Amino acid sequence: ALPYDRPGTDAVDAFLRELASTGRLLGGVGTGAAWLARAGALRGHRCTLDWAHVAQLAERHPDVVVSSHVYEIDRQRLTSAGGTGARGLAIAWL
Repeated sequence: ALPYDRPGTDAVDAFLRELASTGRLLGGVGTGAAWLARAGALRGHRCTLDWAHVAQLAERHPDVVVSSHVYEIDRQRLTSAGGTGARGLAIAWL
């Protein structure tokens, strides 16, 4: 199951939507992209996440382009599969 499949996540969604609406840079590491997708912050963006959740995220959020890359940088959205991918993402972004 994706990490947000539990009660009490509506407040997180609202917070992420608010940040996204202001054009802020948002990022997710590991399964962090799942949270951004659920909040609608990844619509029309490329993202990646932990490989075990790629298929689920792609199925649940067809408006998100889910890749199998180690990290993705797409406009104001940064995502990585975690581990060394997070380091690669940080280096590429800087």
